Amino acid sequence: MTSEFSIASVERGKSLLITCMVKLLLLSVIVIVSYVMRFGLETLPPRIVRFVLTVLLLIWLYRGSLAAKWICVVLYGIAGIMLLVKMPLDNLWACLILGSMSFVFLEMTYRLLHSKDVNHFLRFQREGGIRPEDGYI
Repeated sequence: MTSEFSIASVERGKSLLITCMVKLLLLSVIVIVSYVMRFGLETLPPRIVRFVLTVLLLIWLYRGSLAAKWICVVLYGIAGIMLLVKMPLDNLWACLILGSMSFVFLEMTYRLLHSKDVNHFLRFQREGGIRPEDGYI
C-alpha cells in the first residue's frame, strides 16, 4: 500500500536514485571516451554494447524491479570492492580515478540496500505509481 510511506519520501528516493543513475551513466561515458582516446575506435563497439546494457538495467531498476535492484547491488558492489582491491597505490592518478569509480559504484549499492527513501520509491513504482484512488491527485 502506498499509504505506508509519504509522497515526500518517494520524491526524495526518486531524486537520490536519479542522481546515482546519472553518475553511473556519466562514468560510463567517461570510460568509453578514455578507452577510445587511448586504444582507438576498435574498442568502441563493446563499450557501446555495455553502455546500452547499463541504460536498460537502470531503466528496469527505475521501474521498480526487485530483480534489477539485486542485479545492481551484486554487480556494482563487486565492481566497487574490486576497484578498491586492485587500486595501484603507487600511482596517484590511478588511485583518484579508480577511487572515484569505486565510490560511485558503492554509493549506488549503499543507496539500494540502505536508503528507505529509495526503497520507498522503488516499491511505489512497483505498485503502479500515483493513482487517483490513492487520493494524491
